[in-house]
Amino acid sequence: MTVSIAEVIELKRTSLLTWRTVGVFLLTSILAACEGLGAALVYRSLLTTRATATATAISTGPIVAFQCANGRFLHTYENGSVACSAAQNATTSETFTMLDVNGALHIATPLSATTLSLTQQAIAIINQAVPDNIFQALSDGTLLSVIAFALPLGVAVARSHHSSMPGPNELLALFRQARNALLLLVTGTLRFTPIAVLFLLTNAMATYTKASSSFASHAGYVVLCFFSVVLMHVGLVLPCVLYLLIRVNPYAYMRQLVPAYVFAFGCSSSMATLPVAVTVIHQTRKVTRSTAQLIMCLGTPTNMNAAGLYHPLMVVFMVYMEGMLSELTTPKLVILFCISLVGSMGTAPVPNAGLIMLLTVWKTVFPTAPLPHSFVYVVAMDFLLGRIRVMVNVNGNMMATRILAHGLDEHSTDEENNYA
Repeated sequence: MTVSIAEVIELKRTSLLTWRTVGVFLLTSILAACEGLGAALVYRSLLTTRATATATAISTGPIVAFQCANGRFLHTYENGSVACSAAQNATTSETFTMLDVNGALHIATPLSATTLSLTQQAIAIINQAVPDNIFQALSDGTLLSVIAFALPLGVAVARSHHSSMPGPNELLALFRQARNALLLLVTGTLRFTPIAVLFLLTNAMATYTKASSSFASHAGYVVLCFFSVVLMHVGLVLPCVLYLLIRVNPYAYMRQLVPAYVFAFGCSSSMATLPVAVTVIHQTRKVTRSTAQLIMCLGTPTNMNAAGLYHPLMVVFMVYMEGMLSELTTPKLVILFCISLVGSMGTAPVPNAGLIMLLTVWKTVFPTAPLPHSFVYVVAMDFLLGRIRVMVNVNGNMMATRILAHGLDEHSTDEENNYA
């Protein structure tokens, strides 16, 4: 994030793109986050409807029945009399009031959840954005704290090098090398993801419960919602943005990008797809190679629309599977929207990094709740959904590149012929 912000500041001094780039990236990210939250709300309403229908279908018989010494159960009659005359399967749904006069009843596990007002939620978010210890925030993975620190640091790194000074910005080069080294470490770690997934799935099967049997139906609904919002974003929203801003046929341009889509789906990595995407954009003869390289390199780590579509849906899915749907209040939905938007600029463009980011999103929205057991189901689905997310990210950057190149590459064909 620090490197990306510093590069944006440097871009302001060296290119005509400047805030147009930031504006286009921000526009696509906001649209994706809005669509993702909308899909999550639709999915939540669908789950609520199914839960209501299931509750209605459940027998309304009594949950608690009082058995007498004669083996019969306590039963009330229409005249108000009470007698121990009912069989267990014949008891009706009378309501009995139990008064704990001696204080003998206690809650086995005290409830630790607290209710906060909207103002308290806002204050908590501000406190989280300004940490007392940035190293503790980095260790805990508190994204808001990390972003709040990375933004001014990136500006400071860019401003530390004046245009009158000879040579490149050495501090920015140092941060770039550190970023590249960390990405290599993350990529190497993620190679062991299949082994970790195997153990997670084994644990899930060993702890199989009745609630796990509903996984297939719920997973089917969340995958259907995700595919629907992806089709809307890729096939409708971004093409409309492209047409409204530069008045060109978006689908004719997208047809030329099919090789990049196929490669992105196969390798499941935005970073690995970057050279292919730049080549495909250059072959459209609408964007120069230098412009494509500049915008795609900047957008790959900072403009990842799939995060805005993916995180809200997966959080709602895990919340429902854990029986916490009532805790997903309006303030938490606002936090979920904001963190999904910010997460689109803070997810590493490497395979399965979205799962790591999802953990951060969960911890930010539900800071006191442990990682839900249903996360293993998300991991199981990510083999397919992760590849779809890479295609969405690559598509968003290629569409943004075409928008930003309009007006700057009017003579792109002549320029490319000069290089030939």
